[in-house]
Amino acid sequence: SSDLIFAHNSTEVSPWNQGVEAAISYLTEQTDGRYTGTSYPNGSLFQSNWEILLEMVQTNSIQFGVEAISALAAINSDANFLCLPFLFENNEQVYNFLNSDCQAWEDIINSFEESNIVILGVSPRPMRQISNNRHPINTLEDFDGLTLRAPSNNLIVDAMEALGINAVPMSSGEIFSAIQLGTVDGEDNSLAQQYDAKSLEVVSYFCICNYVADGSVMFCSKDFYDSLSAEDQEILQEMGRIFAETSYEADNDYYDVAYNAAVEMGVEFTTLPAEEQARCRDACASVYAEYEAMYDPDVWAEL
Repeated sequence: SSDLIFAHNSTEVSPWNQGVEAAISYLTEQTDGRYTGTSYPNGSLFQSNWEILLEMVQTNSIQFGVEAISALAAINSDANFLCLPFLFENNEQVYNFLNSDCQAWEDIINSFEESNIVILGVSPRPMRQISNNRHPINTLEDFDGLTLRAPSNNLIVDAMEALGINAVPMSSGEIFSAIQLGTVDGEDNSLAQQYDAKSLEVVSYFCICNYVADGSVMFCSKDFYDSLSAEDQEILQEMGRIFAETSYEADNDYYDVAYNAAVEMGVEFTTLPAEEQARCRDACASVYAEYEAMYDPDVWAEL
């Protein structure tokens, strides 16, 4: 039997890992043990740097990876549509979009094959929120002048800057010490991600603003995928769906775990009211205009 590698940046207890374990069980069972898999969490095989993970999957030195749409957009910026600021009010809307049989979105997902990556499953990832050490955030104006860690994603950096934030792109592994040393005031990331990476231990304020949606993606090397029979490829597609459903359900439970732990640590929570979310979206009008210009008008309209 072949033991396949599944690698990601989250912890052993994270929803991503739960999704990966469910996927591996399904794969082993459906192939009668011809294929088994091992999960490598905590970014251990790629120095916690997702850019290295993408390259390793593209070259088939790792068969399967799990990352966010916002990371995969480095390869294909069309996927960034999902991450437009304040596009979705909540994750139920993201789920409905991802499962809506939208041909334009399907085409974007399939076009990753040109970069030697096959996307097997996408589920809503917990929405990105803002934490900081300066003050609670209740209005659009409260974002102004904060210096925050951003992912290496131009759209998210543009969105932050439109809100008046100084965005400092850095990889996940550097966040904790950057906040601790005061290099940045805080970060943008989902609550679960900030809990997993322990950065909640070094921030005082957390704003639930649902400012950027994201997707959790299981993908594999196209070289590996192409080496399989049509039957095995179907098993992989179904395995991707199982990853997506499992991690999405686990995310919903894990949110409560992360929230309760943060409250216990003394983090102060605020929720951005709907009318402030709308003001923030208006503040990001330039970002929408800039990104709309990159899409075919029909594709944009359908999306």
